[in-house]
Amino acid sequence: IPNINEYDDNGPIIQQSNMETPIANSNMGFRLLQKMGWNSGDGLGRNKQGRTDPIPIVVKEDICGLGRIEMEMEQVEEITEKRKPLEIEKESTPELLMKYQENLQKEVDREKSLSSLKSSFYCELCDKQYFKYHEYDNHINSYDHAHKQRLKDLSQREFGRNQDARRRREQKQMEKELRRIHAIANKNAGVDNEG
Repeated sequence: IPNINEYDDNGPIIQQSNMETPIANSNMGFRLLQKMGWNSGDGLGRNKQGRTDPIPIVVKEDICGLGRIEMEMEQVEEITEKRKPLEIEKESTPELLMKYQENLQKEVDREKSLSSLKSSFYCELCDKQYFKYHEYDNHINSYDHAHKQRLKDLSQREFGRNQDARRRREQKQMEKELRRIHAIANKNAGVDNEG
């Protein structure tokens, strides 16, 4: 049994053919055709009306059957014949422009009406937009929202405390500075009274 994984240099030489070179005289098919009365360069058939060139080889790389591509191409042609023209393919007429403007105005009006509705389901704290009431309600009652609310309250309280502490510190500093200035003023006033 020959090993197909190894190349054998002593094996039979396979004759390669292509579309440009004619079949050699030593070819078995060539000799059979000559026995039946065919001459090189003649067409095949009783009246020699057949093709003179070889049938071209088309390598089929898809997995469809032989007639499948033609069938699909026919379906595509049918569909493209029946399809509605796209808006961009239509000719620009005054009626069409009016229709576009009306549709645009309807879109703008719809967005305006929806914006007020959307704003009622918007959580500023979490920066989230909801389009359904139950989703918004679930979010408001969620741990995530409550946690962010507590953090916001704590940071505001802490900010208030820091502001109060800073104000008290500044006030103490000013009182200290005023006492020092007052002491210097009293000292200078006592020096002037003695002199």
